Amino acid sequence: MPIIIIAAAIAEVGELEDILDQYDHAQTKGEREKIAFRAWELVGDQVKSMVSRAAGGYKLDGDQVESLAWQALFNGLNESGVSRLRRSDGVWEHFISHCRQPGNAIGQRIWSLLSPELRKQLTQSQYLKAITADVLIKELNVLLRRRDLFDPGALSTMVLPQEAQQLLAHGVENLGMTQLSRFNVLALSAAFPQIKVSPKPPRNLMGYISASAIPGMMRQIAEMATGQLPNSHLQSTYNALRPDVEVVKTMQETGTLSEGWESLSTAEQIYRQQKIRLQRQYGTIITWWNERIRELQPQNPYVVKDASSLRSARELFQQHSNRVPANLWKEPNSPYFLPFSTMHPFGIKSIENMLAVESQRQYSPSANPRQEPAAPVVTQPEGEQAQRLLQGGHQSVYRFLVDKLFSQPGFEAEHAVGLFLTQNPKPSKSQVQAFISSLPDDLADDVQSSGWAQVVRQVDRQVIQILQDPLTRRQLTQSLGTTAIARARAIHLAQNEIRMTIFIRTANLIAQMAG
Repeated sequence: MPIIIIAAAIAEVGELEDILDQYDHAQTKGEREKIAFRAWELVGDQVKSMVSRAAGGYKLDGDQVESLAWQALFNGLNESGVSRLRRSDGVWEHFISHCRQPGNAIGQRIWSLLSPELRKQLTQSQYLKAITADVLIKELNVLLRRRDLFDPGALSTMVLPQEAQQLLAHGVENLGMTQLSRFNVLALSAAFPQIKVSPKPPRNLMGYISASAIPGMMRQIAEMATGQLPNSHLQSTYNALRPDVEVVKTMQETGTLSEGWESLSTAEQIYRQQKIRLQRQYGTIITWWNERIRELQPQNPYVVKDASSLRSARELFQQHSNRVPANLWKEPNSPYFLPFSTMHPFGIKSIENMLAVESQRQYSPSANPRQEPAAPVVTQPEGEQAQRLLQGGHQSVYRFLVDKLFSQPGFEAEHAVGLFLTQNPKPSKSQVQAFISSLPDDLADDVQSSGWAQVVRQVDRQVIQILQDPLTRRQLTQSLGTTAIARARAIHLAQNEIRMTIFIRTANLIAQMAG
């Protein structure tokens, strides 16, 4: 019997590989849909199970699960194994400069394929802003799927790597989509050496669905299950700006607004207060960075004022680690650590959206039910939050502690990593890579520059430390169980399970690094 089961599994893998190859080479939408139905017959039940597990506490009916599973399958068929560019793959300012040089036929060809709006932004701005770079990468990734990206005459003059030559021997018109995107990345790097080529991504349908497609659909799962759209960006905005909102509210109530602020909207006042706080919090640190830059290259100094200049400064410090030790600036707990996220304060529009949502939440009838007599239990917001979260077991305890520790400004990267660990206690390499890819560039840069393992250790260490805090334990125990014995037992189990999860996660990290 085991031999039969293994043989069937091998046959299924072989059939799935054939389906993926056919989908890769399909020329029309109709062909792709027929092939997708064959893939659904083979792995549809597995994808539905994956969606149901990912949904966790969200209640989805059968039709909803099937609809989400179909989307995840199509996403996997179209994206698994396809080569892509990332912000960290190149010096994009140099790339744009070369594309605009007269006589650079390949560069001018790519420039002509970019959208008019993007070309206008790239022409008008002296510096490549992060948001513009994101649009550039997105458009280039679309171009990687074009068979006419490179003129045949231009290809004949290029020195292509062996992998690209082997693909070109089949003829660009005969390449499947994963092969085509890979060839175009290799050729682009050959034409523009400042673009580095990442390893070829595997064409692993089920792995991609599990690590990227379904995690990317969590907001949609929540919306489908609850009928409400959770806006994580607005929540992040509120968490980061909470101290500024409170300061402005106090100034408004006491009539102590700064001179000239009376004519500003509340959003504009919060924006200015945010800038003041960031300057107070990081001003001396930024000064230290600028002084080190002047010391390291006095002939060509510059100042740290955005994510691009901060990235350049990090590279400079790394090159001169003997003069600027990494323990002074590289890790989140270093005395002169400067997060990328501090380089991009929340804009007035984001603050306006946050205030509008918060106003609806506070003043809608459903948000303010009839007041009942106070219950003789925890009434502070953190206690209510704990009571809601702790219904889900020890991982919800972990999330409560992560929110308590890292909801303040300056800890956005740690907060995002902590929430990811809540859902994925022992993540695989592919899950970690998919998570980092899903982050905004500034947070992804913070995590990557500090090192994934280092950030995880930092989060875990602080969670364990705060779990020993008497006030925190009191907030937790008052929300666990109905008797003192039940509460004590619950907090004991939660603490032990968190410790064990962290121990296993640490062992898993060590094994991954050794591998």
